Amino acid sequence: MTALPALALAAWVAASSTAPDATGDAAPRFEAVPLRIDATERSPELRFPFRARGDRALVRARVVLTVDPTASTAFPGLEVLVNDRSFGEIAKDGGGTRTFEVPGEALGDRNTLALRLSGAHDACAPAPAGAWRVLRAGAIELATVAQELPPDLGLLPLPFVDAEVDREAEVAVVLPSFDPGAIRAGAVVAGWLGLVGGVPLRFHALPALPPGDAIVLIDGAEAAARLGLPAPRGRAVRVVPNPRAPDARLLVVE
Repeated sequence: MTALPALALAAWVAASSTAPDATGDAAPRFEAVPLRIDATERSPELRFPFRARGDRALVRARVVLTVDPTASTAFPGLEVLVNDRSFGEIAKDGGGTRTFEVPGEALGDRNTLALRLSGAHDACAPAPAGAWRVLRAGAIELATVAQELPPDLGLLPLPFVDAEVDREAEVAVVLPSFDPGAIRAGAVVAGWLGLVGGVPLRFHALPALPPGDAIVLIDGAEAAARLGLPAPRGRAVRVVPNPRAPDARLLVVE
């Protein structure tokens, strides 16, 4: 039990005093997820699952593939499918960078991109040796928008971390003061989130609410009033909307 605050305190020492970007944006956010393609693969079909973070909605996607047909004479061409729906093909001698648009109505909460070699519909039949060497690069570009989460403790560690999607995360923590007691309490919370989050975290210790998601520690009525939050009535943990950004959430530790 004593090691947890000590580890979290080290994270606080390394943290900067600036907040991460706000999460309550209405405009689409674009992110490119690279495809890890094994050129030695002998399967006739490569499959790549993808989805948006739990606090964002996927509105459209784009598959971008760079092909060099001179890299292998065994390449028969391929078909691009998302959720088993075809969105185009690349011919055997097709080269360069190709883009395949995927509209929002073809997407769900969880999705799968499939790259299927032409004429290879038997999953038991191996692909020609070296057929996948022609794929020099690939990515799925996701367009997402923020969606409002209900004030539910059961959704934690969202909105701070989605371990299925995030490779790392930045978390804003609002402290009632920067005295040792407040920092120690913040370190305990940071250590807890580090354990349940499952990805590397960077914490930003702040004196005021940021315009986004944050963890807020309150030690009395004065600290609550300064942040525009109700006074604590005892020890409690709750999720509330952020007064500075209604789409954002605060994890309030009283």
